[in-house]
Amino acid sequence: MLWIQKEKPDLFSSVKTILHLPQYFTFVLTRKIISESTSIGCHTFLWDFDKMKYHQWVKNKGFELPEPISNKTAFSVEISGEQILVGTGIHDS
Repeated sequence: MLWIQKEKPDLFSSVKTILHLPQYFTFVLTRKIISESTSIGCHTFLWDFDKMKYHQWVKNKGFELPEPISNKTAFSVEISGEQILVGTGIHDS
């Protein structure tokens, strides 16, 4: 996010939503924009574990990110005539 904002400001100005890859896959299937703690808590420095919320710098930079939901959450979607459950997408570590 920071790199695109700094190095590609024209592209950044046209971006509506930024998702971690696991949540992008969930979005493709459900059209829901979500976040969950394993993705924002790993390798990103987005999450302040002491305060259990996004770090202040995220807001200071103007990023608006969805509040994380439980990774136990599942969404029921119909694909090819069948109902399937789609999870939130979790970090692969």
